[in-house]
Amino acid sequence: MKFPPKPWGTSGNPLEHLKSLGKALKESSSPEGEGQAKQTGNWNPQLHFVWGMIVDQYVAGARSGDEDVADEFEKFWKVAVDENLFSASASRERKFWGFLLFQKMLTDASDYKELLVSVFSPNLVRCLINHMSQEDRFLHRAAEKSLRTVQQMVEAHPHTIPTVLSKLIGGNGFYNFDQVTKTKTIDKMLGWASGKDAEAVVEILLKPALKIEGCESDKDAETRRQCFGDYLLSMIRRVNVTDESVDATWVKTTGLPTFGRLAYSKKHLKCKPELSEASRTMFRGRLTSAFAHLISDPKGFSYPIELLQSVKTDAVEMDDEVEAAKEKALATMEKLLKKTKKATESEKISLEALALLYALVIFQLLNGESDAASVLDELKLCYDKLIRGKEDEEGQDVSQVLVEILLSLMSRSSLLLRKVAQHVFTAFACEITAEGLALMTDVLSASESAKGQQALFDQNDDEEHDHDDEDGSDSDELDSDVEMISANGDADDAAGDGEDADMAALDKALAAALDTHRLDEDAAAESDSESDADMSDSEMLQLDEKLVEIFAARKKAPNKKQEAKDARANVVNLKNR
Repeated sequence: MKFPPKPWGTSGNPLEHLKSLGKALKESSSPEGEGQAKQTGNWNPQLHFVWGMIVDQYVAGARSGDEDVADEFEKFWKVAVDENLFSASASRERKFWGFLLFQKMLTDASDYKELLVSVFSPNLVRCLINHMSQEDRFLHRAAEKSLRTVQQMVEAHPHTIPTVLSKLIGGNGFYNFDQVTKTKTIDKMLGWASGKDAEAVVEILLKPALKIEGCESDKDAETRRQCFGDYLLSMIRRVNVTDESVDATWVKTTGLPTFGRLAYSKKHLKCKPELSEASRTMFRGRLTSAFAHLISDPKGFSYPIELLQSVKTDAVEMDDEVEAAKEKALATMEKLLKKTKKATESEKISLEALALLYALVIFQLLNGESDAASVLDELKLCYDKLIRGKEDEEGQDVSQVLVEILLSLMSRSSLLLRKVAQHVFTAFACEITAEGLALMTDVLSASESAKGQQALFDQNDDEEHDHDDEDGSDSDELDSDVEMISANGDADDAAGDGEDADMAALDKALAAALDTHRLDEDAAAESDSESDADMSDSEMLQLDEKLVEIFAARKKAPNKKQEAKDARANVVNLKNR
């Protein structure tokens, strides 16, 4: 066999002839279809050693400080690997080789760190996702092993997370990569990020969520932004506030401020499409969940306070009265923080706890909570008497006011508010009087019914109250234990009576609309009724609209049985807390 005298040109360097080198490495210089059976039969599942030799040349160049080696390797990888082994027309055997080479690069990441950015090439990422998304694909196991190798690499070398993440969720990747591939690759990566790497990760995740190119609908944008909210919350929840060996400064500098801007700010926030109110509400919920995690330990009290001091709330529309209440509360919170600088250790705990309570009630005010303004007024009374020592002309027991505030927080479903209430009670336990403690013990004797809920939570719904007085059965029957109710069935009977009354009212409304009567009312029907002539189109439309109104009203009507059940659950939950 006669070979060309200079197959690699005058220089003899194969790296200067990438297309020819790629064909040689692929072991095929003919069209893909020719001799396919023969090639497959002679195929070797092991990666040829020459791949390692070629890659080592680039590694040596990177170690020697060659500034051009990264660009040269990118060209090599694109031609010899991405457009060769992972092309759409490449056989699955060649793609398997590609996955083996990909795994080799990731396994030796410490040697190839300057070159890794080129390894996650478009065709490779596309092929990886395609074979991971379906378990019956031929290369599913190879793709699965490749992703495990990715996870092992980023865990061992966290500085590579920003590089890898940008390739998997951008370009040919998917923002919801884990959902598409049915893995937890991104979720695990986010948990390993810390310090400056975490700050870079947040920026990488945020950019595609703010400006969504080619967005088909607002719903798609909201889905993308909800995914970002889940990503960031997942990162924050991995932070251990008590572990001083971990650099968690990114939470204050980047994590929480990002949530704060998306939830409350409008200026300097360029979004396409614009942030919807639904997305802002979602981000406020994620921020609340983040706070709930961070203040699990008293050391995390400063997270909500510092965010409140820095975030711009121009996206929240407030009237002058509410705005004034917010500014007044912020000023009081600042005074509390100022006092902590000269306070003793025990005094500092109380000051920080009250400042934290102020901060979270202000966030409630920003979130549109209806009773937040009145709670701020009560907190001001607590501040004046407990901190400033100011005497109240009415001689009101301030500990009772504080306990009532804490009980109102404990009664809600928010984990954050319950944790804050516990911190504040611990800080001011020595200030609570017997009357204040009595308010807490009175909860245990409250009736587990709608009336008990009304007494505890000070509900004043006139319609509901009137209905309870007229009916008198629902709440009275629920005063006993659940076992007794189940045994005698009185609660079910009471609810059934209410449902019968509702059905009778519905029958009456339908009869009036249709100008009919029940079969058992034939004797009372007028014998000289109007003829049964067909209705006109306009009359049919009017009838249709009337029926829609009747059934809509029926649907909106409160379910008394469910209301009684919910009331009991609320009272029991409050007792348990």
